[in-house]
Amino acid sequence: MYSMQGTSTNYPLGRQFTCETCGAVFPLYDQMKRHKQQTHSDNKTYSCSYCHKVFAQVSSMRSHERCHTGERPYTCLTCSRGFSQKGNLKHHMMTHTGEKPFKCPLCWKSFSQRGNLKHHQRCHTGDKPYTCVTCHKSFSQIASLKNHHRVHSGEKPFTCETCHKSFSQKGNLKIHERSHTGDKPYSCDVCQKAFSQISNLKIHKMSHDGQKPFSCPICARGFSQKGNLKTHIRNHENNNRKMPLSCDVCGKEFVHKSLLKCHEKTHLVERMNAINVAPHHTQHNVTSNNGPNNNNNTSHTTTTTTNPHHQHQPHNQNIMRGIVYKQL
Repeated sequence: MYSMQGTSTNYPLGRQFTCETCGAVFPLYDQMKRHKQQTHSDNKTYSCSYCHKVFAQVSSMRSHERCHTGERPYTCLTCSRGFSQKGNLKHHMMTHTGEKPFKCPLCWKSFSQRGNLKHHQRCHTGDKPYTCVTCHKSFSQIASLKNHHRVHSGEKPFTCETCHKSFSQKGNLKIHERSHTGDKPYSCDVCQKAFSQISNLKIHKMSHDGQKPFSCPICARGFSQKGNLKTHIRNHENNNRKMPLSCDVCGKEFVHKSLLKCHEKTHLVERMNAINVAPHHTQHNVTSNNGPNNNNNTSHTTTTTTNPHHQHQPHNQNIMRGIVYKQL
């Protein structure tokens, strides 16, 4: 930023301001004055009246005190949002003008603020300077670390006004609120199907382009959704597992008791149908002896068939039907 030589040629087009103590040269008088106060002055007499932090300049101290008082004297003329520092207001104005002067040299993505560019560049470098003291997980942004801390503390400061369910992150609350409003802001550009979360839209798009990034480690079958892969793996586990539950009627085996119960109901229904379909025959054996007039002493047997439609159902059959219906 400056030269230690008394006669520097770093700023040939403008006036130069030299520090009398060390000979450093600056292009602006304010820079030289700030240098002297921060480097050579032993009297840093400007201290915050709230936290007693010491500053070399009274302007820096006053700007700092606004974080305690909440004062925001700089207001945006477009949206009336207030800021504690003038520089923050200048950066904010770029959101209205669309100006993005800070560009990433790797992917050429532009940003309106230098700090956002620095955060973005960490996705290229992999730098994660913020580490959780509890589990030592690292993050590229301090805001992400603060949100992560709530996982350990259990803090859920964001509450739904409709059902009063609480969340640790504001983004999760916004997603939850869409379940009440029915809002689905993310739509597929192929079939126009709408989703409440962008992650669900990304998974849905795989059904159009045929992507199946989740592969089964057992049979190598691919799936577009991770949940479907988990269900598929359970099928392998069930096939390898012994089947100790079997049906007493047909001997069919099942893994879960609930499946066995559902299967047993099919046999009860079959029995019920058999009772309703089978005809009912009533036989009356009448033996008559014609006495002496009957030389052959023949016994005549008469069989009478009763139509089931003209006869009441047996009492035990009604009881059986009631038992079956109750089990179903």
